[in-house]
Amino acid sequence: MKDINAFLYGKVVARKMKAIENSMQVLAEKHQDYFASQRSRYAAEGEHRSATLAEYVQPQWVNLQPVLWVDPALPADIAAECTAYFKIAIN
Repeated sequence: MKDINAFLYGKVVARKMKAIENSMQVLAEKHQDYFASQRSRYAAEGEHRSATLAEYVQPQWVNLQPVLWVDPALPADIAAECTAYFKIAIN
């Protein structure tokens, strides 16, 4: 089985999932300096592990409809880009 998402949710939803994943990866690379400067919330005490975009942005699926949750702690310009890329990815 090549694509489990296509099997489970259908080709249309699987394509959107992949598009969202790819767009978020592009944004993570674009803003890697910001995330490198932030300490991950999952780092152990005394450890400096860089934050990731996934700590601030969570795509969710409600009845096979995509929804994007964005942490208010994410800078507004990056949050706006995430929302814009998300909208492009799902259309």
